[in-house]
Amino acid sequence: MSPARARKWLWRILLALVALQAYFVRELLAALILFSALFVAVAAVVGIFFLLREAGQRTLAWAEAGLRSLAPLAGPLAALQKLSNKLTRST
Repeated sequence: MSPARARKWLWRILLALVALQAYFVRELLAALILFSALFVAVAAVVGIFFLLREAGQRTLAWAEAGLRSLAPLAGPLAALQKLSNKLTRST
């Protein structure tokens, strides 16, 4: 084999190796993009659930505070309910 032909084969082999590496890098970048998108989607779902839980807890705390202010009315309202039950049963 002549040196010129050997050099030509060497360049072809080097070019093939570079092309394979470029393909491998493209595959890695594609996988990185896909997994990043998946991570963002999962993080968004977890964040939404967290915000819903926090909103629910704050709503319950707000409702509890409002009901505590109505607690003194519970006695008279219970008496009215008993009276209403008596009236509806008698007719």
